[in-house]
Amino acid sequence: METKKSYPLASLPCAAVNRDGTVDLWSVPETGDYAADNATGRHIAEAVLSDMRDSGAPILLGHVAKAIAAKGRHGGVEVGFWHTIASATI
Repeated sequence: METKKSYPLASLPCAAVNRDGTVDLWSVPETGDYAADNATGRHIAEAVLSDMRDSGAPILLGHVAKAIAAKGRHGGVEVGFWHTIASATI
C-alpha cells in the first residue's frame, strides 16, 4: 500500500492511515444503527465514484472492493456502499 504523503486517497471517508504509514481503504466503523450505517455507505460510495471520475482511475473500485472483502463484513455500511455503486451502473 502507498503512504498518505504520496497517496491522496487517504482523504476518502472510508480510508485511514495505519501506524506503519500504509492506507487502509476500508476503515469504516459500524454504529449498530442499520439506517445510519447504510447512509454512511451511500456517502462513501458517492465519494469513491467522484474520485474515480475526477482522477480517471476506475481501478480504485477494485482496491476498495478488495479492502471490503478483507474485512469480512456485510453490514449496513457495505450494503449502502454496494447499492449506490450498483445504481450508478444502470
